[in-house]
Amino acid sequence: MDMEQTSELQARASEIVIAHPLMRQAHDRLGRMCEQSRSGRFAEGSCMLINGPSQSGKTTICREFQRERNIESKLEVGIVPVIHLSIPSRITRKGLLQDILLRIEDFGFFTAPSSGTESVLLDRVCKSLRNLQTELLIIDECHHLKRGTRDEYAADVGEMIKSILLRGACSVAMAGVGEAAEAPFSMNEQLALRAEKKLSLNPLRADKAAERKLFFDFLVDYLIALEQRGIINNAEAVANKEIAYAVHEVTGGLLGRVCRLIRHALAEMSERRDSGLSVEDLAAAAEVIAQHTSPRANPFR
Repeated sequence: MDMEQTSELQARASEIVIAHPLMRQAHDRLGRMCEQSRSGRFAEGSCMLINGPSQSGKTTICREFQRERNIESKLEVGIVPVIHLSIPSRITRKGLLQDILLRIEDFGFFTAPSSGTESVLLDRVCKSLRNLQTELLIIDECHHLKRGTRDEYAADVGEMIKSILLRGACSVAMAGVGEAAEAPFSMNEQLALRAEKKLSLNPLRADKAAERKLFFDFLVDYLIALEQRGIINNAEAVANKEIAYAVHEVTGGLLGRVCRLIRHALAEMSERRDSGLSVEDLAAAAEVIAQHTSPRANPFR
């Protein structure tokens, strides 16, 4: 296959969403936050942090919740229940407010994100969220927010989120990596008191039977979905425990990295002009993954 066909194959694979083992729990908790917004109560349970390493499934969980909630019949009448945005690296507090307004414009509403002071922009964000009857704002990649000292960062971001809640705009969820994502909650007592318990998306461990089964089931479901869409023709042959252990070793139990590994393997498969995924395809893909992670022996070789 040529490069265009390979890219098309990988794009089709990227469209597949296999539910993270914690997706239902996460969606239930995000749903309760939406109920808080509808009731007009912005005290306990009106904000939450989803924390986990890169490629642990945070963004997929958030995007799927937005997709489920933003049904066409509501969007058609100007109601946007959930707004999810991913923010770029080292964005400022003012830049975040502008990005929220730009994201609102994606739904067809004019917000004038470029004009006004930070205070004016915050007022505009809150008014826009209320006008759209938004129930939940999800700020993804929140560890990207620019910070000075840790205390300054926590005070800056935490106070802004608290302002959105106090003005009755909507509930707020944040998703990010490590201590940088936790700081607004851990160092702002008033915001922490309003927060749902943190949801941690940790890698699935191979030495724990329950987590090992969740990992294997996820891999099998993904391979079967690939076969159902005509992307591969040998899901059953690939979905065995020996390969699953090797996949776990390469990916560290991170489900997003599993999907990335398989997509790289599909590129290798397409270069062979085949429709069956092979161990050699996975071995080559593992070497690509290893370029961005800790070097280790290739378990597929």
